[in-house]
Parts: sequence; structure tokens; C-alpha cells
Amino acid sequence: MPTSRAYALATAQAVLRDTLAIPTNARTVAQALALSMPRDARTISQWVDQQLRRSRRPQTLKAVFCWALNPNRTNGWVCLKSHGSASGTAGAKGLALHLRMHPFTRQDVQAMDLQIVRHTRRRQRELLSVIRVTELASRKRADPRTIEAALMMVALQRDPHGASF
Repeated sequence: MPTSRAYALATAQAVLRDTLAIPTNARTVAQALALSMPRDARTISQWVDQQLRRSRRPQTLKAVFCWALNPNRTNGWVCLKSHGSASGTAGAKGLALHLRMHPFTRQDVQAMDLQIVRHTRRRQRELLSVIRVTELASRKRADPRTIEAALMMVALQRDPHGASF
């Protein structure tokens, strides 16, 4: 990961170019995964939100950040540092490679690594509130009493002295 924002885009393009240069039949599972996902996130926060929508766990993302920041370390070392398990190594490596295909700096990744749990909880609260509002809205549309009350309110607004139905 580059330390300077000036080199972030060039580094991301180089990682993508080098990965695309590998023949399809010679690519690892991690490389195939990294290339299969869209690369449209503008910020590290957007990238994390995309991964959360794909049901990635915060623990997996911590391993991803560890791989992205330390690509030459062993599986055991990364699992120890991120408190992860070796079973998801290929997926985490693929996500780390995908992360490196974005113009993020080392500082961006380190900052998100420190706040991933808080970011995930905040994002879950936001999504739950949207779901609750959507559920309430759909209930109100389907409830005939709500429709009747709305009609009465419209009628009273038109003729406040004697609406007749």
C-alpha cells in the first residue's frame, strides 16, 4: 500500500495490470476473486460498505486489512494478528488484493482497521432503521383503516365545517 496519495492511483493500476497479466488458467483463487468484483469504491468506507453488503464479517475485514498492509507475511502470522482462522485465507487474500486495486493509502487502511467494529455497528443501525421505516410504510399502505383516516383528513381539510361521507 502506498503511503502517499500521489502514488495511490498508479499503484492500484499496477496491481490490477499485473493481476490481469496472469493467464486465466494460472490464476489463484484469490486472484480470481479479486478480479471478479467491481472496483468502483471511491473511499475505503465505501469499499467496506460494499463488503458488508456481501455479508463479510468484521473479523474477515480485519484479516483483509492485515493482508493488504503485510502482503509478504505468512498465513499463520496474519491469522494471529487479525485473530482470524486459516479456513478463510484464500477469500481474505482475494479481498486484500481487491483492496489493493483501489487508490487507497496505507493510512486509509490503517484508520479503517482501527474503526472497523464501530463502523460496522453504525452501518447495521442505519440499515435496520431503513428496514423499519420501509416495513412501517408498507404496513400503512396495506391497512384499510389508515387509508380511511387519510381520506377523512383530506375531506376535513377541504371542508372543515361539515365533511359528509
